[in-house]
Amino acid sequence: MKKILLTLSVAIISLFSACSDKPIFDEKHNFANTTWMRFDAEVFDVNIKNTNDCYDLYFSVTIDTNVLKLNNIPLVISIDDEEGGRRVFMSDIILRDKEGKSHGNALGNYVEFKTKVREYFYFNSKGLHKFSVKNGTHLYELKGIASIGLKIEKSNMDINIENF
Repeated sequence: MKKILLTLSVAIISLFSACSDKPIFDEKHNFANTTWMRFDAEVFDVNIKNTNDCYDLYFSVTIDTNVLKLNNIPLVISIDDEEGGRRVFMSDIILRDKEGKSHGNALGNYVEFKTKVREYFYFNSKGLHKFSVKNGTHLYELKGIASIGLKIEKSNMDINIENF
């Protein structure tokens, strides 16, 4: 009986340790004077070691809701790899819904909003990838932005890109 319990315990521990929610990348950049200038890109350097898996890409912004009154923040995102490849796309971080209700996480006077910008994203090559993110609003100075963050997690998609 002890052998069965021990074997079962080891199997359960192995199962839970294999399923990790740890992101492969998670970084935030703070803005001086809580202002994001329109043409200033925030750059995140991500080292990709595995091109066989798919990933989910998240961006987050922390804002001062007393200053920033927009309903969304459009982002212009470009990803450059070491081989000269580039992918560019746009995405929005929704700050308020159609009724004007905020859906972020309150942090004192600030609210953090997190948005999945790509699901099941794959990287063409290993190595350094530069994520360059620009404020896509019409405002030259986007006031009330405390920080922006990028988080990359392995997708739960049960597929291996190498087999395609």
